[in-house]
Amino acid sequence: MPGRIRKFIWYLEVVPRLGVGNVLYVILYRVLSRAGVLQRRFKVQETQAEGPVFSSCSRVPDYPGEWEEKLIRQADEMLGGRLPYYSHHWMEQSSPPNWFLNPFNGKESQDTRKHWTRIYDFNGELGDIKNVWEASRFSWLGILARAFAVSGKRLYLDTLNQWLNDWKLKNPVNQGPNWKC
Repeated sequence: MPGRIRKFIWYLEVVPRLGVGNVLYVILYRVLSRAGVLQRRFKVQETQAEGPVFSSCSRVPDYPGEWEEKLIRQADEMLGGRLPYYSHHWMEQSSPPNWFLNPFNGKESQDTRKHWTRIYDFNGELGDIKNVWEASRFSWLGILARAFAVSGKRLYLDTLNQWLNDWKLKNPVNQGPNWKC
């Protein structure tokens, strides 16, 4: 069977499974992206990174000891440069994190200055871009915030604010791989 016919049959099988609306959405996205419409619509902008994002709160009492110990241990691991990826894998990182690192293979995205519409979803050298995005999904934020609320140690709150400000400085609006997420 010639290649074109096989490809056509494949499309006939796949499109209904994905849904016609979803397929049309992807086609429209690709057309608008290649034409530069999305790049003009979503302009790169600098962000304000002045002052703390979050401020103090009163200490929260009465947590079970084992729960508090685990939380503080996790927060301290993050201060030491390890982050949870996918809520399971604790990977070596830095403090503040390298927002462009895939810690599973040690590769860094080189697309940090590109508009997000000009970044490919798949990159053979970098690997799965979701591994780069994971630190920017801020799962660490809740851990540091709760550690501060439970312990009252400002170090956790200060680190949280430092990391958020660092993220804002290194990820201008609509620029780089983390905006593609």
